[in-house]
Amino acid sequence: MTLLRRFVSGLLVLLFAVLLPAAIASAWLDRVVTDTDAYVDTVTPLADETQVQQAVADKVTAVAVRQVRSKIPAAIAQKAVDAAAQRVVTSREFPDLWAQINRTMHRKLVKVLSQDSGPTDVSVDLGPVLRSTLDALGAKNLLKKGATDALPPVQFSVADSSELERARSTYAAIDDTGLWLPVATLVVGLLAVAVTPLRRRALALMAVLGFVTCGLELLGLAGFRSLLGSAADPGEQRDFTLAVWDALAADLRWWLVIALIVCALVAVVSLVLPRVRRSARSDGAGYLGSA
Repeated sequence: MTLLRRFVSGLLVLLFAVLLPAAIASAWLDRVVTDTDAYVDTVTPLADETQVQQAVADKVTAVAVRQVRSKIPAAIAQKAVDAAAQRVVTSREFPDLWAQINRTMHRKLVKVLSQDSGPTDVSVDLGPVLRSTLDALGAKNLLKKGATDALPPVQFSVADSSELERARSTYAAIDDTGLWLPVATLVVGLLAVAVTPLRRRALALMAVLGFVTCGLELLGLAGFRSLLGSAADPGEQRDFTLAVWDALAADLRWWLVIALIVCALVAVVSLVLPRVRRSARSDGAGYLGSA
């Protein structure tokens, strides 16, 4: 019976080690993918990041410069448009514009992911920034007639049709599991310790294996970032993509680091504490024997 309990505990320990990084990722995805307010709160500080401001300004400038009156020399037009775009992205109003843009994008993304079919892509629409830039240029009488009547598209691509198709299955899994996976992981861990007579060893093994699997996931995040940067178009698209990813993944990295620290502490305490106690008892017995 004892052997069976130890075998079952071993299986539960392995299951816990596999589930732990998955549970952390599930909780993070549930927060980032399904909660628009949490997403907006996460990416809003990016409005103050120089690389994001520059990426947005470059994207808007490339479109806005085509709306300048043809009689204006190209060099002067480029300089004026670039200055106007820079003023917009460094203004006090830009964080609010940025939050509005990302809220609209995320709501569209959630809607698309929750449907079996729909739009073929999702993008960050920089129309509000373009509008503000053109308004500034219009105030200086630099625009063509009717330039602001119908704004041309200016955007950063978030996901194309193939990426959305793959993301739908992930979203469905997150929607089904929600926060149940972290709870299930905790239950598995408690059962792994409860069913075996060697509880301290089971706890130590669970901590060591959990440390390994969480460490592998942390390394995987670094590898995914490199792949993301390689897949993105060079220039402002790449800078923008990596900046957003770094902001979104910051919580996941931090949660994994916390898990690593907790696993390390549990493993050390579980392995070292019994030896300290045995050593103390041996010293005490030796002292009494010599007395």
